[in-house]
Amino acid sequence: VLDNDVIRYKSADLLKNSHGFDKKFLRQKNNNALVVGSLNMNYINYRKAYNNLFSEANVPPKRKLTRFFVTPDAFIDPGTPLNVSHFNVGQFIDVQAKTYF
Repeated sequence: VLDNDVIRYKSADLLKNSHGFDKKFLRQKNNNALVVGSLNMNYINYRKAYNNLFSEANVPPKRKLTRFFVTPDAFIDPGTPLNVSHFNVGQFIDVQAKTYF
């Protein structure tokens, strides 16, 4: 996937006060969340409120946003690009993608 960037970091305290999260899950894991965006898009395609999310991280608007739950020591600054060098040799990752024929 092209153009992966960290968009936002939310601490566990902020997540507990957010809507749409299972409170039991957050109590058990006590994790923080990283929002990662991929595939740069033109800002004209989106509304101002959506574009402001990306301006805080100084990255262009993204087509796809995904949330990852991480431990506090796995904090990554917003705006940091993610590529293969982020991972270490021997780490296992789970990847999903569409197949095009």
